[in-house]
Amino acid sequence: MSLKHSVLYIQELAGSEGAEFSIRTLQSDNVLKWEATEKQADGTMANVEYEVEGPTVIVQTTTRNHLHPENETRAVPIYLDESAEQTERITKEVLRRAAGEGTISDAEREAMWEAWHDALRLLEPVEVIVPFARRIEVPKHLVRIRRDLPRLLNIIRLVAWVQQHTRDRDDNGRIVATEDDFHKAVGVVGDSFARAWKAFTPSEEAVYSAITDHVSENLRKHGFKRSHVEGALAKAGVSMPSKTVRDALLALASSGFLESDGKRGAAGTTYTVAKAAEVIKGITLSAPSPINPKSVLFGLGKADSIGESDFAHSRQLPINDAEPDPVMGNGRKGLRQLKTAYLSRKVPISRVMGEGATKT
Repeated sequence: MSLKHSVLYIQELAGSEGAEFSIRTLQSDNVLKWEATEKQADGTMANVEYEVEGPTVIVQTTTRNHLHPENETRAVPIYLDESAEQTERITKEVLRRAAGEGTISDAEREAMWEAWHDALRLLEPVEVIVPFARRIEVPKHLVRIRRDLPRLLNIIRLVAWVQQHTRDRDDNGRIVATEDDFHKAVGVVGDSFARAWKAFTPSEEAVYSAITDHVSENLRKHGFKRSHVEGALAKAGVSMPSKTVRDALLALASSGFLESDGKRGAAGTTYTVAKAAEVIKGITLSAPSPINPKSVLFGLGKADSIGESDFAHSRQLPINDAEPDPVMGNGRKGLRQLKTAYLSRKVPISRVMGEGATKT
């Protein structure tokens, strides 16, 4: 089957055991090739090559703390909130729906979907540039940054792309992302990247913080039990199931942050702190360099001359046909009033996205 421009959803990580290599190959190369020996019509055996073309978005869910190390660097981790407060919110929502409160009819739901589908049809495939990209600062000493930074830039581009009708365009017709697009992107995935760079999941971070903050130095050096950690979590005001604590301790021991004597039974395993967690800086955007109109130099490299009254940032464009844009004009690159009639017009998806696009 073709997976080009598709989403491959694997409901549980266990369902893809043994396929880790194939998954990361498809993610990195956007194509998956393999050979199989098969019986031919004449009875002979021959090697047959198969190919699945990407690019493909791969979504996996799991209750494990970590994926395969090589696969983990190719993913954007999204962690669930395991707090008691979130459990309470979910419980209340389930009960509210069961009571029939705040529900909408099928017709109303269909109308909402239709509006979203029509809005998506108005989006055209177009290149997005990030003019402030050189000012994005991320940690330098982590090897996985080499893969995470392109993903971050793609998310910034995506935020700008879905708002293309209110974004400026350059002379080549490309969408110009704004700093607001950067902040929205970081708001979505910044915390996930920061946690991945720490090599801690939320539960591991809570357990490690409780150990360093509320377990005595003597116990940290000479040995503490899971019961000590659970007491430390209680002092920190964190409610966590015993199984989650146990799994977090095992993960911290396997990653080298804790040392374990490996003993089991009634006495339980004894742990000591092996190394401190490294402080990792998050994603930031540095201040723009001063613009010198005479030398037309700003940031790194040269740029076109900018007038005394212009800015190096994006600006609000007119959206009324009666108010021509002094720079873009009301031509093909300009912006027009988004009319309600557009939302009800059916546009063939192949015309918007190009022939061969996956219909979703």
